[in-house]
Amino acid sequence: MNNSVYKTILISKNGFPVPVFSNGHTMHSRYDPVKEAEKTVSLLKGDCNFFLVAGIGGAYLINAIRKIYPGSIILAAENSYEDIDFLKQIPSFLKIENDKKIIIFPVDHTAQMLLHYYLPAIYGSLQIIEQTSWIIENTPGIEEFRKEVASASKIISADFSVQVHFGKIWQRNILSNLKELYPLEKISFPVNKTALIAAAGPSLDSNISYIINNRDSLYIIATDTSFSSLSKRGISCDAVISIDGQEISHNHFFLYNNISSNTLFIFDLCANSSAVRTIHKKGFKILFVHTGHPLAQYISEYSKLSGNGSFLRLDSGTGTVTIAATDFAVKAGFSHIIVAGADFSYLHGKSYMKGTYLDILYNKESNRLCTGETIFDKLFFRVPLIQYKNLRGRVTTQILESYNTSFKNWLTLNNMCMKEKKFLKFCHTDKKNKFLISSMKTFDINSFVRYMQADIYNVDFTSLLPDTLPPVLLSMLPAAAYFRANTADKVSIKTLINLAYSQILRYTQSL
Repeated sequence: MNNSVYKTILISKNGFPVPVFSNGHTMHSRYDPVKEAEKTVSLLKGDCNFFLVAGIGGAYLINAIRKIYPGSIILAAENSYEDIDFLKQIPSFLKIENDKKIIIFPVDHTAQMLLHYYLPAIYGSLQIIEQTSWIIENTPGIEEFRKEVASASKIISADFSVQVHFGKIWQRNILSNLKELYPLEKISFPVNKTALIAAAGPSLDSNISYIINNRDSLYIIATDTSFSSLSKRGISCDAVISIDGQEISHNHFFLYNNISSNTLFIFDLCANSSAVRTIHKKGFKILFVHTGHPLAQYISEYSKLSGNGSFLRLDSGTGTVTIAATDFAVKAGFSHIIVAGADFSYLHGKSYMKGTYLDILYNKESNRLCTGETIFDKLFFRVPLIQYKNLRGRVTTQILESYNTSFKNWLTLNNMCMKEKKFLKFCHTDKKNKFLISSMKTFDINSFVRYMQADIYNVDFTSLLPDTLPPVLLSMLPAAAYFRANTADKVSIKTLINLAYSQILRYTQSL
């Protein structure tokens, strides 16, 4: 928004400055703008900790919110930077500008600010207030505001839903997996070879012969879903990577044929702990990494401070194991990478390659009235399909397309060039940076818990600022999201963090 909606300022009957719109109408009451604002805020229901206000004007409404909700975070959107500068001549506006819990920005930054500052697990519900006069006199501004809010809300809602579903699962997996941690010898990789990432898309079936014919020149990094299928076909993998925390992921690791003793299993700390224990009991090498979970990051930083090294951080994009596997190949030092089976689509009615765990599960569940094909169709048609242009038999979905976009963005960020031929993605990078990939030396879970307890004790929950949230608080946000969704909205973040920490104590005492 570039044009200012205000033209001048008049003084109300009781002496307060009031912004005047271009058509002569005023933003606030010409008699008592402070009383008007306080009345509006008094009508708000509930105990809210986070507000989003459309239209700042003289900031009387925002000051009234601060008076009644002293600890709240307030995002305040105005029409443009030009309007924000104009309003700085009003004393009450300058007052909110110096408040660290009030963030002021132009309306076209609303989505960006919401995504950055609003954390439902911490703040609970969001209260949106649109100032009536601002709505009436600024149609383009309010339309932009509502569009931005809708865009951000969709992302926030999806992210919060994932945290609610997986928050406790991830936390428990991380703590359980730390028990399986043991030191490995220094890991080296044959970077003169080509790293082949084997994702489990249906096109991988058509490229099996390529893999077999070029096996000696390839370092195969299989995703967990493709691992068992490749093993059944007599193809041993050099590395296998898994980042999924769900219990069903255990099914990927029941098969042990054609597994070399040198196969490296790469597990995200959040990965399913049953799968990790299964691989550990069989004596295979395990390398733990993390893909950004705040508790895993917190643990990694603690370990580094303790002199035991940190966990390798892998980029998984939007949570895609294919991207994590490709990122691992780059960080291991491979400059030539082929990505196979990364279709991000359904091909000729197939959602995965042949021989995955789904074939076994669905065939077990099939009967005359509900065949395996019917069960696969339920998976296939669970969301609307999008037909590929000029490519018969290939369809995608909105979520699969987002994975594809995320993969392309990852390539761009890592200066990777890519050519695609017969469903194989040939990627190359000139970067020679090689990360130190090694196992942690040791990890004392009891010392870590005492360290975390001290960190929690030192958190001042009464003065949390959005840009300076303590790492220990962030580390437990996914678990706190679970408790937020399953308790009353008025429960404080301190209570939620204590609940999450009590679960950590419970898990570590049972390990």
